[in-house]
Amino acid sequence: MAIREGRRRYGDGDVYNVCMGSCTCAYVDMGDWKEYESVYMYIVERKYADGCSKVEKRRIREKAQAFVVNDAILYHKNQDNVLCRVVVDDAEKTRILSSLHAGAIGGAHYGQNGTIKKVSDRFWWRNVANDARNFVRACTVCQKCN
Repeated sequence: MAIREGRRRYGDGDVYNVCMGSCTCAYVDMGDWKEYESVYMYIVERKYADGCSKVEKRRIREKAQAFVVNDAILYHKNQDNVLCRVVVDDAEKTRILSSLHAGAIGGAHYGQNGTIKKVSDRFWWRNVANDARNFVRACTVCQKCN
């Protein structure tokens, strides 16, 4: 099974070695990945986890329509059919938000809408817009200027 080949033990739990855009790797807790594991497995192997009911299988198939796997990396298709890499690790989400909002390259404190656009053009995770809004609201530079 392709997804299990990247599995590694790290610390006290199972983790996945997930390739990031800069070709460095981060370890992601199995719990964070669990939500997308069944979709990934269905896309790559057209198989379901053992014990899936008919309803669960239908939900996986429906959910999988919005995702694609390229080079063993899970991508989400946005409304314009542009592929955005799926991010599951909270630390990576914060790093992406920080870099695209206030980083030396690409970040210039563009505010909520600019940050949401910059992030969602390249990455996808559940509630990306809310996370970006909260990040900008907590930015001291932006709060001083506005």
